[in-house]
Amino acid sequence: MQLQQSMEPELPLALLARQLQHINFTLLQGPYAPKRQTNKHWQKWRSTAALAGVCVVVYLLVQGFSIWQLDRQLTQVQQQSLAEYRQAFPGETVVNLSRQVEQKLATVGMGSESAGFLTLLNALQRQLAEVGDINVDSLRFDAARTELRFSANAGGFQNFERLKTALEGAGYVIEQGALSNDGARVQGTVVMRSRT
Repeated sequence: MQLQQSMEPELPLALLARQLQHINFTLLQGPYAPKRQTNKHWQKWRSTAALAGVCVVVYLLVQGFSIWQLDRQLTQVQQQSLAEYRQAFPGETVVNLSRQVEQKLATVGMGSESAGFLTLLNALQRQLAEVGDINVDSLRFDAARTELRFSANAGGFQNFERLKTALEGAGYVIEQGALSNDGARVQGTVVMRSRT
């Protein structure tokens, strides 16, 4: 029979203190846990930083949406241009639309020599839109003299006079032919050329 050797009783806290390094337990939990150090400056600027972040996100969303819309519009214009080109030139294979349009314009004489025609036509169109109530019946361009001759009809004599004044104000030389009254409309011819 073995004799049990009795040991001196130990204090529970002393026993706990000796085993503390091996135990993953702390009494500093819950409401007794130590408060974390917080940055007082960060607390002041936290809401401002959050608002700035939201603004940046909204800005990026708006920019992305506008880019998406522009991309859609560009795609629609390209498809419309392609459809019109195919309608004008059926059966032709389209590889590079802009280059093929430039080649077609060059073959029909719409190159640099007739840039004057496009300039005159563009100016005439702008002034007709401003004056109003003038309808162009026919156009003829003389490349040698760089002049645009057109016949038109208007609601009155003053419309022709306003068109002449507007075109001269835009820097063009205008020769107005005879005007005739044809019932409710006035008809006449105008010659337009650049001053240079």
